[in-house]
Amino acid sequence: MKICPRCGTEQDDNALFCSNCGTTFAVQPFITKSEPIAEETTTEAIPVQIPVQPQYTQPVQPQYTQPVQYTQPAQPQYQIPVQQPAPVVRYNAYDHSKEFTAKDLADNKLFAALMYVTSLFGVLIALVADKDSPYLKFHIRQVLKLHLTITILSALTAALAWTVIVPIAGAIALLILFIVNIVCFVNVLKNKSIEPAFVRDLKFLQ
Repeated sequence: MKICPRCGTEQDDNALFCSNCGTTFAVQPFITKSEPIAEETTTEAIPVQIPVQPQYTQPVQPQYTQPVQYTQPAQPQYQIPVQQPAPVVRYNAYDHSKEFTAKDLADNKLFAALMYVTSLFGVLIALVADKDSPYLKFHIRQVLKLHLTITILSALTAALAWTVIVPIAGAIALLILFIVNIVCFVNVLKNKSIEPAFVRDLKFLQ
């Protein structure tokens, strides 16, 4: 007996077509009755745990580099500071510039400079301008020292003109006093009140 593979009905062994569904036995395979039909059984897939073999990787060999040479930092060299000598303040006992006020100097600077140019005539002008000014009084004394010294030297040179040494020495001394007078004039313009050289030690008109 044939079993139709489509509808499962039994047919004759010589049948070419299924009498129930018309399936052609010549094309499609058929299953005889003697052949047991394997029952389709569905079984749930049981997960199988396959043990995973641990993969051992070759350990990375450390690469040894040349060791860094640490140099010891240089120790700071401490030098004993050289003590600079204190500036020597030279005190000029003949400089009286700081003894006068700025107002007195500004008001009478012109009269003081005029005295060293015109001598006694400038002294008279200064006394008329401000006879109570300490600044003018100081320079009046210096001008009188220079004028009296020049007068005495001139008289001695004239009296001893018949000699050779005295006239020459007198001329040199008068030239030096003339230069000292110019220096005093320049000091007045620089707002300095300094006693003139060579006559500053004279005891009169102190």
